[in-house]
Amino acid sequence: MARARTLVLLPRVLSAPGGFDRSVLAHEATHHLLDHLWPRRSGKPDEHLAVLKEALADYGAASFLDDPIIDRDGPPRDMSAFASLDAGVAPADGTAPAYLQGQPLRWLLWQFRGRVGADRADRLAFTALADLASSAELPGAGDPALLIQAYLEAFQRGISISEKESFRALASAIGARVSDSAGSSLAALRTSLPGLSSLALFVPEAWTGAPGEPSVVEGAPSGSLAPGRWLPKNKERLERLIAEHGRGGTAWDPSRPPLATFDWDNTVIRNDIGEAVFFHAIREMRFKFELGDRFWDLIPERYGREELRSAVASLTGLPLEQAKHTPQYRRYRKLFHRMYEEIKRDGASLNIDYGWLVQLMVGFTEPELQGLSDEVIALETGRPLGTELVSESDNDPDPVQVPTGIRIYPEMADLVSRLIAMGWEVRIVSATAEQVVARFAARLGIPLGRVHGARVRLAAGVLTTELTQRTWRQGKADVILREAGRPSELAGGDSNSDREMLALSRGERLVIDLGREPLRSEALSQGWLLQPPFVRPSSP
Repeated sequence: MARARTLVLLPRVLSAPGGFDRSVLAHEATHHLLDHLWPRRSGKPDEHLAVLKEALADYGAASFLDDPIIDRDGPPRDMSAFASLDAGVAPADGTAPAYLQGQPLRWLLWQFRGRVGADRADRLAFTALADLASSAELPGAGDPALLIQAYLEAFQRGISISEKESFRALASAIGARVSDSAGSSLAALRTSLPGLSSLALFVPEAWTGAPGEPSVVEGAPSGSLAPGRWLPKNKERLERLIAEHGRGGTAWDPSRPPLATFDWDNTVIRNDIGEAVFFHAIREMRFKFELGDRFWDLIPERYGREELRSAVASLTGLPLEQAKHTPQYRRYRKLFHRMYEEIKRDGASLNIDYGWLVQLMVGFTEPELQGLSDEVIALETGRPLGTELVSESDNDPDPVQVPTGIRIYPEMADLVSRLIAMGWEVRIVSATAEQVVARFAARLGIPLGRVHGARVRLAAGVLTTELTQRTWRQGKADVILREAGRPSELAGGDSNSDREMLALSRGERLVIDLGREPLRSEALSQGWLLQPPFVRPSSP
């Protein structure tokens, strides 16, 4: 029987006195919680519990602070990057073995958090420990590997059917990494923690997919993709490519791993996170209107700049929630959205391109933009996929339709996981602001240095309107060659602005088919992989 659940809240550590890193303080605070969940047993040694508790203390601190890096002053332990599994980072004291042995578990929990959200992952992580601690017998009998296996078995008992594929993909990625490691800290795990070389085996074999969901394929090679909604011919060609160029394949070169590059919006996710941040900034009046002409000069006069500016001025001084109930607010919002639709239509003649949405964030600091991004990601991943009508009045005959909701395509998340597990280098190249898309891509284990987006110059830490990196059309191909140093073997996109990146690929080109021309016709004529969207929004 599982013990009764108790919700424990730890205070957020906002500052660190006396030179202590706040993540270290949060780590120690989490230990206090863990010792309550699993107290030492009188007369029984429990040194082997340190592997599990150190991993959970790091995870708990990172989750409470929403920061995957523990102890930045050194040496830092980073749970966001898959490569960090090989780093062998641990405190320079007697606890190092416990930290190193718990590395795969720590990474697994943080990555799973990115898939299901902090609240859900925290509950699963600490409830599993409480269930394990309530066992009549001490699990593992002094063996850390068996203890972690028992913990993961307790963990997976709380996972829903809809969450199982993410867990399996992550576990498979770690298992492949541990099994293939040589000359790194992970190589020792094959001796010290042999069970971790096949983490995927901890997922129950009896699990089967619900209708429409990917299922676990017993005995499938690590390069195989879950069926999902892939067209069979696309799935087959992708699997062949992954296996041929990936670890152990005929074209595998460990000194120069294969490269995959993907657009983000409407390629890895359904809908556009850059647009979603823009729409949210309109709705919540978050733009830096106080900058005056520095902001307003970004809006062409012919599209109602002065009318929109006057609408904003009429709301100045009102609390936002009060303003939202006024006719002036509805007019302001309709004007802004109508202006955007017109600029999208006429942008080429106005010399306005994808960078415009980034330029409108003028005056934001990077932390402000990252915080706004996190806010929008949390909101839109919970909203239905569909449309919202923005109207000036209840009788408005011409409302603007605005897309709502964002989803990571499960099939694309699985593809990224399989590529990483097979040794591929995965990069995101998006026309969205780099600070925005990087916050989202981290959920798939793609580190900041491999996410490339539109950039503007910073002045004293504040965004300006001067574009310094254009990641659309030829800019996508250019940034790949500059940052990765080679063409990709796989590229994926959905729009005409991705054509140069797709053409650069030496292997397969995957096009998410939204009916956009001439991209669609080019994909058909060139024999590229044309894949219908995996999830479609509901009708308005």
